[in-house]
Amino acid sequence: PPKPYAVQQDVLGESLDSFVANNPSCKPKAGAIDNSQKCAVTDQTTYAGMPVMGRSAYFFQGRLYHLMLLASTRTCKQFDLLSLLKQKFGQPKSTEIVDGKEMTPAGGDFKIWQNGVSTIRYLESIGTLDACTTDFSLDAVYWRVWKLEQEKDTKEKELRKHDM
Repeated sequence: PPKPYAVQQDVLGESLDSFVANNPSCKPKAGAIDNSQKCAVTDQTTYAGMPVMGRSAYFFQGRLYHLMLLASTRTCKQFDLLSLLKQKFGQPKSTEIVDGKEMTPAGGDFKIWQNGVSTIRYLESIGTLDACTTDFSLDAVYWRVWKLEQEKDTKEKELRKHDM
């Protein structure tokens, strides 16, 4: 069976304690919903030899389910991160399978790799921003948290309507 993707010493699904042990600058804060935490890793770090400006980690019920790496578009192109990802994970797609349905993510020209357990989304540039992102997510948990966040937002909007 497929295994969750790993980013250097960190593996999707690992415990918050294990992640913090590997990344001491991670200071977990409460996330958007109950039982969730997030942290920014501020240590100077690289991915595939490329300097990374930022790493954000997201946890649900004490487990890593999403890791986002941020670099400048210029740096991603200079290190040819897309080719390195292709070498390691194969040819990407521009669509992803979510709840058994094939979907095209909104908001950019994503390159996507899926192994049935986890997903990598690579976006070389975000509009006019000088930003390149590489996201690693544990599928079932990522979409569960997304749905819980949507439900919370809907409830909050309903409460605001009633308070007017």
